[in-house]
Amino acid sequence: MHIDRHVEDGALWLTLSNPDKMNCLGLAEYNGLADAVIEASADDTLDVIAITGSGRAFCTGGNLKEIQSEQAKGELPGKVIIQRFADASLRLFQAIESSSKTVVAVVNGYCHAGGLSIVLSSDVSIASDRADFCVPEAKVGLADPYAPLRLARAVGLPRARWMMYTAERIPAAQAFEISLVNRVVPHETLIEEARSLIGVLQRTSPTSRAIYKKCLNSDLPAFSRDIMISANASPDALEGLRAFVERREPIWPSRQGPRIGGA
Repeated sequence: MHIDRHVEDGALWLTLSNPDKMNCLGLAEYNGLADAVIEASADDTLDVIAITGSGRAFCTGGNLKEIQSEQAKGELPGKVIIQRFADASLRLFQAIESSSKTVVAVVNGYCHAGGLSIVLSSDVSIASDRADFCVPEAKVGLADPYAPLRLARAVGLPRARWMMYTAERIPAAQAFEISLVNRVVPHETLIEEARSLIGVLQRTSPTSRAIYKKCLNSDLPAFSRDIMISANASPDALEGLRAFVERREPIWPSRQGPRIGGA
């Protein structure tokens, strides 16, 4: 499991530490992060949780190679494997949203797929000017039912549609302009600025923040586990995962007629 943790002035810092794989999340990482958040939520000596990454990435979402590798073994049906990842990701996002602690996303780099869902789950976000943000699932035939309404709530429906339908990368400056993140700072000062932000938060009442959080999250839609499982076990999803591992363009089974760019 590639997660480092340390406590600093009443804040638990969780650092994804698999930079060679852009801090993607396997089952161990999803569950490990969720466990850490849940444990911190029960610790009265902590009132802030900070999540960040090491290297060039904050988090690039689920480990697609792990999913494809498990499917290739043939030991479990594809839907069972997807179900395990769906359950693990749901557990993490719900742990962040339901935590009584204030969760700060400290976005040091690439923030894609499940990484963006961590930001959307968090209460406050601060990003490096080198960060970028992306909803790339459609490029590999996947879909994340957790993100759409939360993304639309943050940036507005037209921008959310654009990000999901095009899988276009959004640079940090634009992410700030559309209210996807709260603050953008020079990369070299990110951690220092995050510590300063945490200090500002800690000068306010933990109880007040917890109540505000509960009120703000009370109207969030429920996560559809069944939709995620069915969407991510579709023929398009299976082809997208194969194409990703094989480093080629997918040929979507759901597209009838001539291929784009050729007959």
